[in-house]
Amino acid sequence: MKKPLMIGLALLCMGALLATRVEAAATQSPSSDFLTLSQAIDYALEHYPSVRESLAKYKEAQSGIDVAETSYLPRVEIGVQGTRSTFNNVSGMFFPNSFLQPISGPDLGRNSYSSSWGSAAGILLAWEPFDFGLRSAQVSTAQTMERHSQAFITLTQLEVALAVGDAYIDVMMAQESRQALQSNFDRRVVFAKTVEVLVRNQLRAGVDGSRAQAETAVAQTHLLEAEQVERSRMATLSQVLGMAGTQILIKDPILSSAPQGAVSDRKDPAQHPLALVQKTAADIPKKREEALARTWAPKFNLQSAFFGRGSGWDNQGNRGGGGEGLLPDVPNWSVGLTATFSLLDFSMIRAQKQQEHYRNLAEVARYDRVIQELTAQQVKARSLMESTKRIAENTPIQLQAARLTESQAAAQYKAGLATVVDVAEAQRLVVQAEVDDARARLGVWKAMLAFSGVQGELSEFLRLARPSPSSPAIK
Repeated sequence: MKKPLMIGLALLCMGALLATRVEAAATQSPSSDFLTLSQAIDYALEHYPSVRESLAKYKEAQSGIDVAETSYLPRVEIGVQGTRSTFNNVSGMFFPNSFLQPISGPDLGRNSYSSSWGSAAGILLAWEPFDFGLRSAQVSTAQTMERHSQAFITLTQLEVALAVGDAYIDVMMAQESRQALQSNFDRRVVFAKTVEVLVRNQLRAGVDGSRAQAETAVAQTHLLEAEQVERSRMATLSQVLGMAGTQILIKDPILSSAPQGAVSDRKDPAQHPLALVQKTAADIPKKREEALARTWAPKFNLQSAFFGRGSGWDNQGNRGGGGEGLLPDVPNWSVGLTATFSLLDFSMIRAQKQQEHYRNLAEVARYDRVIQELTAQQVKARSLMESTKRIAENTPIQLQAARLTESQAAAQYKAGLATVVDVAEAQRLVVQAEVDDARARLGVWKAMLAFSGVQGELSEFLRLARPSPSSPAIK
């Protein structure tokens, strides 16, 4: 008889310590430090790395348009050169290479290692007056890539907001489950004390005390497991907020009741950010194919040049004195139109066009698949939202009946009309009903968030979740 009593006292002490620790943790931080759901989403949209990455890629795509548009500008090159070199030259032709330097002048039939000054300076202006639409197609391709990056920003923001909202509600579910299990543990402790008194006064059998202690131990185990789940989900929330490893506190009074309002159901799947991303992804190879179709055409280049050269050698190979040749004092100018055509590039361009054509077909097929998936997800999310609302309407009835059953069972046990098993089962119904009620209520919020997500627009959900007075931002 002493051993069960000692176990019961130890459990009571552990329960008191646990309750004290939970109460102290709840009073550590003022309410101003709590993070609401809308604040969490706003913070993640500003700080999460993937959002900043997509913004940077969008800026990169905008720069790509600027790069493509520069092809319309003329090309201007300015150069200045000074040399000290010999004059030896030979007749004959050779292919351009990187190890022989060009030389001008006649072959004088003799060699010398003497050197003299030489100089050159000039400016070249080159412009392509017409290109058969090639540059316009290249700019259009860059603009399509920019639209793709812009759509990807919206998709990334939606995904981050959904991840934060989902993780936040999961933490709230874990917290309310832990609170329900804490209340259950407290009830078990009180009931165990009552049974202990009755057993000590020989009004109940000793087995009742052992059963009450066992139920208390089970309740404490479930409470500890719930605390572990809460910590795990809190770690996930801090990660999707971009604050991995940081301890945060959350509290949102709006989530303590069912949503007051609804999310409209009139969104076209084709307007979902994922569909827009895929549509622009299909447009990119199409634009590239159009640009390649304009590649196999003559290239015209209008050129104008003015340059001067100076040399310390005359046409007989005689070297001038002093600094002769240091200044480019012999001028030349030219104006011309150059036309080039790569005749044998046709096969390569045709193969590249076929590549882009089939890439476009693949992306279009992927776009059709995305539309199908989004349509199916909308149907599932709508069904889930409707079912969670019906469940949330039923769980308060379940909770009220369970609490009444528990109070009646406790009273009957004290009067000797019920067993300890009846009371334990009634208490189990209460904690299950409390957990079910919290999950059902938060489940409506979660289903509404998911439904807004598959429609690609969270503004209506955030309007329901955002408090009218502005709460303090995260610190």
